[in-house]
Amino acid sequence: EEGCRIWIDVEKPARSDIEALDRIIDLDDGALEDCLNGPERPRIDEYDDYLALFFYGVLAVEKEGFYAPHKLVAFCGQRFLVTVHPEEMRSIHSLHGRCARHGAKMFASGVDVLLYRLMDHLADNYLALLDRFDQRVEDLEEVSFLPNADDQLLRDVSSIRTELLEVKRLAAAMRTLLNPLARGEFDYVSGNLAMEFRHVEEHLAHALDLLEVLRERLTGVLNNYHSTLTMHTNNIVRVLTVFAAVLLPLSLIAGIYGMNVPAWPPPDDPRSFWAILAAMGTLGSGLLLYFRTRRWF
Repeated sequence: EEGCRIWIDVEKPARSDIEALDRIIDLDDGALEDCLNGPERPRIDEYDDYLALFFYGVLAVEKEGFYAPHKLVAFCGQRFLVTVHPEEMRSIHSLHGRCARHGAKMFASGVDVLLYRLMDHLADNYLALLDRFDQRVEDLEEVSFLPNADDQLLRDVSSIRTELLEVKRLAAAMRTLLNPLARGEFDYVSGNLAMEFRHVEEHLAHALDLLEVLRERLTGVLNNYHSTLTMHTNNIVRVLTVFAAVLLPLSLIAGIYGMNVPAWPPPDDPRSFWAILAAMGTLGSGLLLYFRTRRWF
């Protein structure tokens, strides 16, 4: 209908849903196919009557504590917005709720405003996700100073670094995708929204800065772990060295008096055994006291 504006959202689409969507709005067959099996890279395709945007949002998972990227395809025309996503997305549901409460106001300015609000939600999710990564890194920083930290710390650091690299790739690609929208290069996105899209772009730039900070902190966690491990090893070696230093002169005395040669005190005197033990005990205690005063153990 002339003057009608509509938002169609397809969640967890089957091929029959895509075919039905194509009958309602004549969309490019290749773009529709990419909704199901397309390459995993953000991009914008411009057609005669609409834009096709392929990008990824992120979701912080409450229980498992890891992120999951979610593909979202948006077709934005003069009077319609079509969103297709294979998984449930809280950003979509949140925008649904706002449209249900303020539908006339939300659609009055055009469907491109809905596209902006959706992408703003997705950018905010990147920042929310990084807050969760920040807490995980902080926990690892505390563990890295413990003397009983084990190899699990290294596995956790490696896992988080891999996840951060993937988040960085997606955030950087989405920021690049927003550049032409922020410059108002497309006919089906109002030039009045350029400033708003630039604001979303700044959110993603902030997210990329936070990603670099988190990666540097992970490097610090590894340095802390290796320093703590080295210190713990040095303490063990120092204690063993003290024991070896104490036992060495005692072994020397025992070896000398174990030889079949005349010595003093005489070996045939019953008191000689106890005198030697007393001398060895005195020498060992003196060495331990000396090492202790020097704070060697």
